[in-house]
Amino acid sequence: MKKHFLQVEKHFLQVENLFLQVEKHFLQMKNHFLQVDNLFLQVKNHFLQVEIIFLQVEKHFLQMKIFFLQMKKHFLQMKIFFLQVEIIFLQMKKYFLQREKTMLQIVLAMLLIAAYNTNIFFYRENDMGSKFTLSEQISSARLMADGLKKRADAVSRVGITEEKMQELEAQTAALAALDSAQEELKSALKIKTAELEEARKKLTETMSTMRKLVKIAVNQNDWLTFGIADKR
Repeated sequence: MKKHFLQVEKHFLQVENLFLQVEKHFLQMKNHFLQVDNLFLQVKNHFLQVEIIFLQVEKHFLQMKIFFLQMKKHFLQMKIFFLQVEIIFLQMKKYFLQREKTMLQIVLAMLLIAAYNTNIFFYRENDMGSKFTLSEQISSARLMADGLKKRADAVSRVGITEEKMQELEAQTAALAALDSAQEELKSALKIKTAELEEARKKLTETMSTMRKLVKIAVNQNDWLTFGIADKR
């Protein structure tokens, strides 16, 4: 009996040892799985770090893109500003050219009027001794030209050729054009003179008001700074 029990106990010990070996294998497998799981966690952590880096890089690229867009906006604003300045300069140039043209017209008108008043545009016939006005001279020249055309055969015998007739017509037309231009300039001069007087009147009134206000606001010792030479 005792021997039988010993054998049974031996078998139990062998079974227990087998279970221990199986448990050991399970523990080793569990450890391997834990290591694999840890490895996967490390890999996942690396991927997350890489993803964070990519997000940061993307963020920097977006910031750079925003910066370049802002720079582009500033350059466009500067371009618009310079174009506006250029337009202003062109407008000023146009204004000054118009003023220069107006002044030249006024000067020309004054010269023409002065010449007219000194009888430059009066014509005196030598054989009759009478004085013609400008309009009368133009009318007389046109009548002469018409008469020469009608009697071209007769006048050609005394050296009045077709070329001379055309020269007379050209001179008459030029004088008529100058007469018309002179009248326009007289009218323009009259308008500009009226505008000048009105502007001068307004400036005189403004300066008078300013002088009175400066005298009230500023000490008399400082009046010369404003161009006021009054003593009181």
